[in-house]
Amino acid sequence: MPISDFGYSMTAHFLTIPSFSTIKKTYECINSCLKYAVKRRDLPYNVAESVIIPKNLEREKSDVKWFSEDELQRIETEAVRCYKNGKRVYRMGEIVIFLANTGLRIGEALALEWKDINFKKKRVTVRQNMVFVKDRDNSEKAYKYIKQRSTKTKKGSRIVPLNAAAIRALISLKGINGSTKFVFATSTGKRVYPRNIDRMFRGILHKCDIKCTGVHTLRHTFASRLFASGVDVKTVSELLGHSEVGITYDTYIHLIQEQQVVAVDVLENVLL
Repeated sequence: MPISDFGYSMTAHFLTIPSFSTIKKTYECINSCLKYAVKRRDLPYNVAESVIIPKNLEREKSDVKWFSEDELQRIETEAVRCYKNGKRVYRMGEIVIFLANTGLRIGEALALEWKDINFKKKRVTVRQNMVFVKDRDNSEKAYKYIKQRSTKTKKGSRIVPLNAAAIRALISLKGINGSTKFVFATSTGKRVYPRNIDRMFRGILHKCDIKCTGVHTLRHTFASRLFASGVDVKTVSELLGHSEVGITYDTYIHLIQEQQVVAVDVLENVLL
């Protein structure tokens, strides 16, 4: 069988190796599908659970992008903009502010229910993650949600504190979706599709004259702001819900190194 039949492209007799990100996303997709198949009892067990993905030792700085403080301010201002008649431009615009101030994955945010929000203690409990996949059982419905029992952390659920900006965003959303089960819901009370959030977000970036990128950049921005404020990598890792501190370190190594340089410079000034 030709090598190209296995999903690789052949150019000038050399293989084009997929990026680490592509491999990781492909694995997560296959793993979710196999989990669903086991749940339906179409398969006896999930073979993907025995697969160990090697760490990405060659992650480049360009792989992780984040917004500057000026860009983030413009994005958040645009996200809650209204027309002259007072009507909101973006119905779910507050999700942008929420993600930028909590660092949640889009699947985690869309899985949230109002019972997960504790306004009094100013925190959100992240219990599960929603995966958006093709619906093979329903020809009339192209996609469907699959609820994962826990997040990516070893402990399963985690608690994330809510700052003033996140609280304001949730209060505003409460006035829109307060009667629904989900924090981020459509006008009919159903879950919002991640592609719709992504489309809205790209529209916001276009309006702000900022280079288009995915919603996940808000998560990186959250992490970068924490590091810039001097928060240690272990705490950042716990807030992001990484299963290991090493994942956080490998992902944001350039940010961490930059902060170490700043710290040493401050120490030098003190000694002088």
